Amino acid sequence: MSYKGLEMTSQENYIFSDTKPYNPEFDIEELKIIQNKLEDFTSGRSSMGISTDEAEMFLDWVTFNARNYAVRNIPESPMTASMTGQCAPTQMINVKVLSKMNLDVKPFNIADCIGEIPMTNEDLIRVQNGWTSTALRHSVALVNIPIIDNDGNTEVYKFQLEPTFRQFCEKENCSYDKFMDKGVEEHKYVAPHPGYFMMADNLKKLGVSNEVAQKSEELCKYIIQKGYFLLNEENAKLYGDAFVRASRRLQFQHLPIEMSGEIYIKNFESIPMKIIEGKEEQVSKYTILPSEMRRTKKRIFSKALNFFKDKFRKKPLALPPGKITNNTRPIGKLSEEELKKFREGEKQVLSSYHNEGEVQSVIENEQENQI
Repeated sequence: MSYKGLEMTSQENYIFSDTKPYNPEFDIEELKIIQNKLEDFTSGRSSMGISTDEAEMFLDWVTFNARNYAVRNIPESPMTASMTGQCAPTQMINVKVLSKMNLDVKPFNIADCIGEIPMTNEDLIRVQNGWTSTALRHSVALVNIPIIDNDGNTEVYKFQLEPTFRQFCEKENCSYDKFMDKGVEEHKYVAPHPGYFMMADNLKKLGVSNEVAQKSEELCKYIIQKGYFLLNEENAKLYGDAFVRASRRLQFQHLPIEMSGEIYIKNFESIPMKIIEGKEEQVSKYTILPSEMRRTKKRIFSKALNFFKDKFRKKPLALPPGKITNNTRPIGKLSEEELKKFREGEKQVLSSYHNEGEVQSVIENEQENQI
């Protein structure tokens, strides 16, 4: 796999330009321990889950893996690419990886789960002919993760896996002008993209309270950065409502949204979809579990990602967060030297992480030793 160039898409193309997805720093040996704990839980060998810190490392790794698959065929960094149209491929990778560990993972499509959408007669005719908004046909998944609480008890928490939400945050599609666009049939949308409806100022103009508007914006920034979020009722309501609003023409925006967070979650869990399979030779490289990775990768990750750790993030939020807070900060323009380090470091990580044949040879050698 070649990542020539690793083009840096300008942050100015996105809303919340100070919020950048980051490459988390992994310890492969710790990931193996987390994998063993989760597999012990799912197999019934243990009733204990994993800690919040371990859950965060694990979900960061899941997001990192999915985002790298999203840019498998384009010469752009997974930290900056919009990943437009890559929701179904990343959903497939996440489902396959998590299923290998027997975790409870449910793929679904947002458009199937957000309830009745006000449409004009023209819209209804188009829908009957197979038309639907591209901003709504969005494939994602939720996964249940067992986490140990402060009292030592294990409780299962739901997390929404959303590695490509940034595709809905491009300024071009998050403009009020999109309500007035005459090319509805060509562009297949009737409103701005969901990111527009998670911006606090836009929500307040629609009559949403300041508190809810601020929480929505904070959640949006969190999703852009982390690629997943705790699926509690409050977050489900904020997230689901953004898609409902993105399905409505301007004249319907004043209508209340009756769907509750509880109903959203129920629909996410109970309205499954069939994942779209990818090319097996590509998929196999992205469904490798930590236990199947080389030990030497630990040193590669630590060396190459120290720069990302220092430059692009603060200490992440503990999981599950009691409240979503804004843990991002303005990044600013990278200097020429910083940009050089960024590209060199990421190229080193990506090429080592998905080195063709390397992981497979390790697996085969382990299998021979077992025999």
